[in-house]
Order: sequence, then C-alpha cells, then structure tokens
Amino acid sequence: MSLHRLLGHLPIGFASAIGGWIVRTNVRWNRPEIIQGARRNLRRHRPDLTQAACDRFVWRFLDSVGRLMAEFALLERISDEGRLSLSGAQALLDRRGEEAVMAIVLHTGNWELFGPALRKAGVRVASFYEPPEGRAARRIAEETRRAVGLELLSPDRSGVTRALSLLRDKQMVAIFGDEARQGRTMAPLFGRPPQKHCNLAIAAKLARRTNACIVIIHSERKWPCRFDMRISEPFHLSGANEGLLSDVAELNAHIEPIVLSLLDQWYYLDDMIDDEPEALNDIGQKTLESAH
Repeated sequence: MSLHRLLGHLPIGFASAIGGWIVRTNVRWNRPEIIQGARRNLRRHRPDLTQAACDRFVWRFLDSVGRLMAEFALLERISDEGRLSLSGAQALLDRRGEEAVMAIVLHTGNWELFGPALRKAGVRVASFYEPPEGRAARRIAEETRRAVGLELLSPDRSGVTRALSLLRDKQMVAIFGDEARQGRTMAPLFGRPPQKHCNLAIAAKLARRTNACIVIIHSERKWPCRFDMRISEPFHLSGANEGLLSDVAELNAHIEPIVLSLLDQWYYLDDMIDDEPEALNDIGQKTLESAH
C-alpha cells in the first residue's frame, strides 16, 4: 500500500522504470521458471528468433510487466499528461443508447488504461474483473479501477446478471478475452481447438443473448512509457450461428493476430500452452448458464 502511494507521486517515467527494474531483478534471481516459460513459448511462436534475440525479447517482456505494475498507481496521470492516445472511440459514441456493445479487452501494453481512456472519451463501461488475493491488493485494485470510471462486475452469477441487464439496456460491457488459469493459457487458441470454458465463450454468449456488437480493445506500449489504445471497428458474430465453438473460433481469429504482434508486451507470454486446455473458467462454467 505504501509503495503504491509513493509511486503515485514520483515522475511517471521514473516510477515506471522502477517497476521494470524490480520485476527483472526479482525474476532473474527468484523466479527463473518465468524466464524458462517465456523462452519456451517464444520458440513456439517465433522459431525464427536467434537465442540472443529471444533473450532480448524476454527481458522486454519482463520490463513491460514490471512497468505495468508500477503504472497502476499512475493511470490518471498517464492519461492527463498526454501519454495516452485513443483511436476508434467515435464508433462507440455513435452507437450510444442505440446498440449494446460487448468489448473484448486484451492483456497487452498497459490494459488498465482502457478505463481512463474511455472515460475521457465520454464512454461508460462496466468490466468483469478477477479480484486479486489479499485484502490490501484487492482494495487498491478496486479503488483504482473505480476511480478511473469502471463499474466492476464480479465473476459470478450476480456479475453476469448485471452484465445482461446493462447490455439489454444498450450499454457497454467489457471482458478480457485472452486469459490463463492456474498457469495454463486458455486463449488465444494458438492452433488448438476451440473450447467452451473460456472468456471468449462468455463474450459470445452475452453478445448472442443481447444482439450486441463486439469491439476488440488493446493497448500498445510505445517504449518506455507512452501508449496507443485502439478500439476495433464494431462487428457482429456471424449470422450463421453454428454454435458456441464456432463463435469462439471466430472471436479468436480477431484477437490472436493482435497478441502475436505484441508478444513482448503480452502478460501471459510465460504460461503453459496445453494442447487440450482444461475447463478452468468459473464464469462460463457456473454462472451464465443459470442467469436469465
């Protein structure tokens, strides 16, 4: 808590650099498995990289993760001080009150900036979130996200019910489409078959039930501490409606190329990519099926 407050008062670039240094140092000496996991996945995604290039890639990844953690105390300042650009918001404003919007956000760059970016553009959004462990961490996360304009939706029946209500009211709801559970990557699929127990399935179900259009939102870090936040053109799921697995594959086709283009800024680079991911997602498994 005290470190979070201290970082919030430091110059943005300095505070961000401190975060990068802390994570790089800690992982190097205490969490080598993260480096090993990132290297393993880079060999899968980028077999063209030399060993030296792979190592540079991994250190950029660790630096980005550390900077992200420090920047959590600086979100409003980053937005207010001209370090954040936003493209694609006009399409959302044009649909305000006319059409529900299901936003799929990606864990690239500094994704936490999507709240202040949308608020500054005049777009209201409610977002599912995973509460962090620990009372202090949870308090910081919730207070910070609410301060930048997000309505927080819990990953349970009440959160899903609220999301359906908002979408039926022609509002905007966000969910993170790329995810890892218990150290295993659920999405993107990376060549694996689509499965029903992931956030992409939740997004598809919510969109189908409310006829919502869909947008993809991602952030790109312009090193070291400037960001482009991009909102895709709105689209609807294919009218063929061939089933949930087909919808998941369609959404994956939208998010996977973005993640692959920003691997050194992707939070889940080090997580295991199982060929048959297990059904680990509680939102899709237990709540949407029973919410009406």
